[in-house]
Amino acid sequence: MPIIGDPNGAVRVVVSRLNSTTGVAVWATALQAPSGGFFSLDALETFPNGDPIVVGYPFAARLDAATGTPRWSNYATPGGVTQMVVDANGDAVFSGGSAVWKLRGTNGTQAWVFQEPRVHQYNAINDVTIASNGSIYATGSVDLGTPSSGSRLYAVALDPADGQVLWSLADEQPNYDQGICILESADGAILVAADHALMSASPWSLVRLTGPFADGIFANGLEE
Repeated sequence: MPIIGDPNGAVRVVVSRLNSTTGVAVWATALQAPSGGFFSLDALETFPNGDPIVVGYPFAARLDAATGTPRWSNYATPGGVTQMVVDANGDAVFSGGSAVWKLRGTNGTQAWVFQEPRVHQYNAINDVTIASNGSIYATGSVDLGTPSSGSRLYAVALDPADGQVLWSLADEQPNYDQGICILESADGAILVAADHALMSASPWSLVRLTGPFADGIFANGLEE
């Protein structure tokens, strides 16, 4: 079994390809943490040609679909991964920690990284999706207070070319809530499912975002 990384490392992640008819392993490849290092396995996805990409913290690797041999590996991801999607160009987009980042599918180099600028323990990016027009949308939580005022539902749209913010918004009140899942509906709207720890006068658990956004309190983008 081929090993990527330090063969003496303490933690190993194994990726296997199984025959769908028989369940027999076609190949298996091990990703090995550096000696004394640490791996966490977070997600597995495939590129358009069938190559698998496996990602965790702090690594990502693309494997040949037929043989399992590595095409590239990257041991410098910004954080643990909560979601991974592959875009139409064959690049991989990730969410995790308080960041969203893109790796080039061809060589694993980092194309860009968006880091939520307000550094706080409540800031988190929980999910990311790519819309039919190529735009990247992510959701999670943000704390706007100094000192902490509690987490708020947070959503951000990013330019797929460079990761620049197209728009971002947060809940009007700090209800210790957070966006958990985000996706595009069939009519092109963006749907966000949110988790709320405190009940407000008008509680909701699903937000329909319909931009553009000119305010921070969903005045033109909230349906209950």
